[in-house]
Amino acid sequence: MSKKTLFLDTSSNKRVVLGLDGKRKVIKIGQEDRLLLKNISVFLKDNRCRLSDLGRIKINSGPGSFTGLRAGFSIANLLGWYLDIPVNGRRISSENVALPKYD
Repeated sequence: MSKKTLFLDTSSNKRVVLGLDGKRKVIKIGQEDRLLLKNISVFLKDNRCRLSDLGRIKINSGPGSFTGLRAGFSIANLLGWYLDIPVNGRRISSENVALPKYD
């Protein structure tokens, strides 16, 4: 089985887009929808995908909402480091992280 790619777009303060090998889910941001890790977990479960099935993470690097980009990159870097998979093509280590672009 080939590894899957998780896509995250947290650049908007109105919505989050999650993707998994071409499948997309748009989550409108409301009080109950601010838990990004929970939404990722539910999205993966709905698509019958485990964390161990992921081979890389792609994240929209911006421009966009400072807080949204920062939160998205923090989670992407954490998952990349924990799973030992690249984020936007970069292996995550203490010296090497994927960084957002702010305008």
